[in-house]
Amino acid sequence: MARKNKKDYNYFEYFRTVGGIVNEAAELLGKTVCEFDPATFSDRMDEIHEIEHRADSVKHDMVEHLAHEFITPIEREDIVELAHYVDDVVDCIDDVARCIYMYNVTTLREETAAFCELIKASCAALGGAIDEFENFKSSKTLRDMIIEIVRLEGEGDVLHAKSIRKLYSDGSGDREVIIWTNVFEELEKCIDATEHCVRTIESVLMKNT
Repeated sequence: MARKNKKDYNYFEYFRTVGGIVNEAAELLGKTVCEFDPATFSDRMDEIHEIEHRADSVKHDMVEHLAHEFITPIEREDIVELAHYVDDVVDCIDDVARCIYMYNVTTLREETAAFCELIKASCAALGGAIDEFENFKSSKTLRDMIIEIVRLEGEGDVLHAKSIRKLYSDGSGDREVIIWTNVFEELEKCIDATEHCVRTIESVLMKNT
C-alpha cells in the first residue's frame, strides 16, 4: 500500500494545494492591512504564520515522496525549484507581518495597501498559472499568465521606487525611514517571489515544447 501511495502521488496537485495556501496568506495580509488594528495585529500575525507552517508541512510531505520516486512528470530539479519558490512566497508574506510587528508599527503608510493589492493580484495570477501547469504541453493560456505576473512584478518595482523616494523626501524622521525602508523591501519581495515561480514554470515550458 505504501508503494502505491508513493507511485500515485500527484505533484501537480501538490502545487495546486500550495497555490491555494499562497492565496490564503495574501488575502489575510490584505485584510489585516485594510482593517489594521495595532491591538490585534499580533493575533493576525500568528494566523499568517500558521498558514506558512501549513505550506511547510505539505512541502515536507511532497519532498518525502520525491525522495523515493524514480519517475516524475517533470524533471526532479524543476519540482524542487518550483516548490522552493512557491513556499518562498508564503515565507515572504509571513516576513511582512513579522516585520510590522517587530518594529511596533502603529500607523501604516498609504503605500502599504497598494503593495498588498499587488501582492494579492500576483498571488491570484500565480494560482491560475499553477492550476494550468499540469497542461503545460498543450496550454493556450499559460504563457499569457506568465507574462501577466512579470508585468505585475514590474509594477511592484515602480511602486517600491516611488515609495522609497517619497519616504526619503517627505520629512519623515530617522526612525520611520529605517522602519519603512525595511517594510517596503519585505513587501516588494512578495511580488518578486511570484515572478521567481513563473520563471521556473517558463523554464519547464522551454524544455518541453
